[in-house]
Amino acid sequence: MGGIDTVTATQELAKRKVVKERDLTADPHQITQQEWGKVGMLNAEMVWRFRSLAMPAIFVAHEKVRADELTASKECLPELSPASIPALLRPMTLVGRLFLAEILEESSSTWERRLWCGPNSTFVTKTRAMPGRELPEVIRNPNLGQIVGYLLNLPNVPRPEAAAMELTV
Repeated sequence: MGGIDTVTATQELAKRKVVKERDLTADPHQITQQEWGKVGMLNAEMVWRFRSLAMPAIFVAHEKVRADELTASKECLPELSPASIPALLRPMTLVGRLFLAEILEESSSTWERRLWCGPNSTFVTKTRAMPGRELPEVIRNPNLGQIVGYLLNLPNVPRPEAAAMELTV
């Protein structure tokens, strides 16, 4: 299994390449819409090449929040150019959001890692699974090796443990 931490950084590499190859008379502090298109195409190509390797690939991305003041809603997306987002998300088997949940007990509290991969109105999440191999919407203490093994129907790989679905942004 291979991992890219972060795909947001691969976009920065693409941006540097585009800026380096442009005309010297261009404003060094401004990227045109056409150049952002090139950045998106280069980043999409890097994602495709990593996905083409003969092993499962994991991509980690920083997130950005887009707020709509009219509807008072917000959406969290990967921190990528609009051209890069579809190239990253469409072919993925699993898109999740890793977060920490506070577990309140009588006199103390602990923190637990969780992975949200079920439907969500704020975060981009999805799972493609064979019938009968669905994942819980929220997974307690996620182990990516176990999750991938379960989705691939490998022998002796148990279903990941479900967790409560409370989540605040």
